[in-house]
Amino acid sequence: MLKRMMFMCEECGFRSDNQEDVGRCEQYHKDMERILQCTEFEITQQHLKLLQRQNVKFRRSGEYGGTEIDPKRPYGNSYVEGDILEILGIQGDVDEGDGSYSCSEELEKRLFHLHAETAVALQICMSLLKFETGKYERKPDWIMGKWVKTQH
Repeated sequence: MLKRMMFMCEECGFRSDNQEDVGRCEQYHKDMERILQCTEFEITQQHLKLLQRQNVKFRRSGEYGGTEIDPKRPYGNSYVEGDILEILGIQGDVDEGDGSYSCSEELEKRLFHLHAETAVALQICMSLLKFETGKYERKPDWIMGKWVKTQH
């Protein structure tokens, strides 16, 4: 019996016989860390549109439970890229020839980054109690830092 070689993401333990899939998973973790640790951020209208449509739930786990964005269906459906395209009013960049469009790997990556950036945008909006576009900077303060608006 022939055994297939398995690869594993060092960050989360995801396993696959496709090394490229594992490489994408590892890059995902690096990109997320970079996005979440930023000290300067610009909230755009796109971020606000996505935040407006996020699927917020209350999860009863642990001692008290808590509010969360549904990680499987953050915008209501499990096809996250499709939801983002619809919310932003744009279409995929690959013509499938049957009247439908899908996303190139480059567009998928851009949509992922935009989706991931909503975590920072939400942190800023919640800490300032305002949902406004503009440029913000994180000043050192306690755990998450204090966000201040630097430009409209």
